[in-house]
Amino acid sequence: MAEHVKLTLNPERPEAAAGAAGQEAAAPAPRPGAPAQIVDELGRTLTLREIEVLEEQDLIGMIGEPMCLNRLYMMRALNACTVAAIDGDPVPFPLTAAELRIAMKRLRRAGLDAVMKHEFAVREGRERERVAVAKK
Repeated sequence: MAEHVKLTLNPERPEAAAGAAGQEAAAPAPRPGAPAQIVDELGRTLTLREIEVLEEQDLIGMIGEPMCLNRLYMMRALNACTVAAIDGDPVPFPLTAAELRIAMKRLRRAGLDAVMKHEFAVREGRERERVAVAKK
C-alpha cells in the first residue's frame, strides 16, 4: 500500500510543495511561528505546533523513568504532543499519562506516522539548507 503525506509548510509559495513528476518534494524548514499542516493517509488535516523545552521536560517527568527510556514510545509521545488540531478540532497538550494515551489513540498509527515523516522531512530540509550555506 502506497503512503502519501501532503506537506504544506509555506502556503505563500505553492511551488515549494510541488516536486518533480512522481516525487514528493523535500520539506523546507518552516518559518518560525508558522504552524505546519499535514494530511495523514486517512485524509485528516493535522495542524502541528512546536513543543517548548519545558513542555518536553514536563512530558518526560509525566511519562516516568522506564517508559521515557523507550525510544519508540518517546518518539510517538513527542509526535502526539506536536499535534495541535485534527481537522480543525483542537488537541490540547497532554498533562497526564491518560491524556497522552487519548491523544495517541485519536491520532492512530496514520497520524503518528504522518507526523514522523514530516519531522524527518523538515530535518532533511534544514540539513540541506545548512550544507548550502556552508558551501557559499
